[in-house]
Amino acid sequence: MIWFLLSLAAAAPEGIQVRVFPGAVSFAEQYAEAQDTAYLYDDLYDVNISCWDQVGIRDFNLDVPIDDVRLTLGEGTLTVDVDFGLIRGENMILYSRDADWLDTCAEFDTEVYYIELDQGRINAPLQLYTGGFGSVFGGTDLAFTWVDDPVMTGDISTSIAWVPDDLILYFVEDMVFAAANDAMTATVPPMIAEILGSAAYAGDYGGLSTSFELIDATLTPQAMSLYVDVDLSPAEVLPCDIGAPGTFGIAGGRSARLPLDQANDTDLGVGLTEALLNESMHAAWEAGWFCFPTDTMDDLTKALALFIDPRVAKLEAWVILDEAPVLVASSDGLEVSLPQIRIELNGVLDGDPVQIVTAVVDVVGTGVPGFDNALTAMTVSLVEPSFAFEKIEIQYVSGGSVVQPAIQKELEKWVAKEAGKAMQDVVLFDALYYAYDVAMLLERSEPVDGGLELYFSLFTTDDPAVDTIPPDTTISVVSASKHNATLESAGTDDRTDPLAYSWQVDGGGWSAYSLDTVFNVTGLDEGTHTIEVVARDKWLNVDGSPAVTQVKVEANAVSATGCLGGCSSTGMGALGGSWLLPLLWLRRRRFA
Repeated sequence: MIWFLLSLAAAAPEGIQVRVFPGAVSFAEQYAEAQDTAYLYDDLYDVNISCWDQVGIRDFNLDVPIDDVRLTLGEGTLTVDVDFGLIRGENMILYSRDADWLDTCAEFDTEVYYIELDQGRINAPLQLYTGGFGSVFGGTDLAFTWVDDPVMTGDISTSIAWVPDDLILYFVEDMVFAAANDAMTATVPPMIAEILGSAAYAGDYGGLSTSFELIDATLTPQAMSLYVDVDLSPAEVLPCDIGAPGTFGIAGGRSARLPLDQANDTDLGVGLTEALLNESMHAAWEAGWFCFPTDTMDDLTKALALFIDPRVAKLEAWVILDEAPVLVASSDGLEVSLPQIRIELNGVLDGDPVQIVTAVVDVVGTGVPGFDNALTAMTVSLVEPSFAFEKIEIQYVSGGSVVQPAIQKELEKWVAKEAGKAMQDVVLFDALYYAYDVAMLLERSEPVDGGLELYFSLFTTDDPAVDTIPPDTTISVVSASKHNATLESAGTDDRTDPLAYSWQVDGGGWSAYSLDTVFNVTGLDEGTHTIEVVARDKWLNVDGSPAVTQVKVEANAVSATGCLGGCSSTGMGALGGSWLLPLLWLRRRRFA
């Protein structure tokens, strides 16, 4: 069961906490150094220059490359030292306007072949905006402002066709300096904030609708700290029976600020508060994400049928989670609680419905964090569960009260198995994000009092450690009967990490990625059906050419037509007399 805990609800205050360590700041420098910005103005002018009413530059333009950026974290400030490349503008018109015919300042228009600013530099501290962060930042935007108006330095040179006196040249220099200074002092703060801000926490949460609000931020020489409210909506609400949404109170949990001080050799720390995890748990429960599949009910019914009075017919089991699961985080680890699991076994006796077993059990166990390489995710699993029956009522059984301990033991076995399956490798947080040509990869997780701390390393996308080569996928039919088929996927990759797979039938939509290589297709109507499968590696590279096979559902004869492109015929021996005809035709199709 893949279930994204970072989803579905408005989080408690400070639900996500981020510490940007010096290593991440160096990546912000690399991002900024790749910028090359063009500034275009229709008209740049000033008035009352000497005896002219107006002097200006028409079609003013500057191309502003950044050569080197140095960022220094301080107490409440971030010092920015920027060296620019050759700032240059071309093909402009220098002009003057004067309405006074009595002076010697005649109007003119002359061509400016180029303006160059060499060795341009800005060096000044930035500070975070003060005041209410929710209103000032306006969502995901981190915002800096210059402590004082910075001054840009550099050497200017121009090539102008003709001017009446040297005063114009001084004016042009001053005007160009002022324009370049205004442009760059306005551009540098948001450029730095962009990579240090939302990129640290606003990733892809499984295709869910996301909203973030930055509510606080601090700067120290050790790190920049961000505190974020999260509002994420479910992609879908599942048709699953639950207790009574909203009647059991709201999710609890602590929202204390987490230490996030175990950076070691990592670049970025992300803290998930206990309150956020439990808000997400609660909303996931209300959205119906904690269903018990029908086949597991059948297993429970079969296990209990041995103890039931043989006169009772039409046995049917119901299992409902009456309250949302709860996580408690401490330095000792995670405690997972599944409270109020309500179990009912009903039947029919002499034509009347009867209730045979009614039980309410609480399950508490240890949450073991893990890392799923193929799904590139941080996970948690439930182990060592313990049980506390709040209620158990049994009737219509063979042997009376003597069998109650045996029934209770069967219930414990079933709950332990199904709770373990439901909480097996549950995805807490995606572990790989790409933003601004930087890959952020989860290295480790640390439970702490009040939450979970996740530590990421950052890589430039051209780093050899970053895999950019997608895997190649194949598909084969294992077996087929009536209107169902079992298929097996496989993949080859340039690295040895496990692969995850997604599949679809007749273009009906891709499944979630799974480590399972064998999947079942059921309920196929008569006719030919196209089945595609695609592999994805740890670095989220997806095979751009899915493996494709076709199966044909017929009413009578079955025959094979051959196999191309690496399609396996492993399942052919199981197809005699089958209702499904694998055409065993593998082809490769490029995504548009």
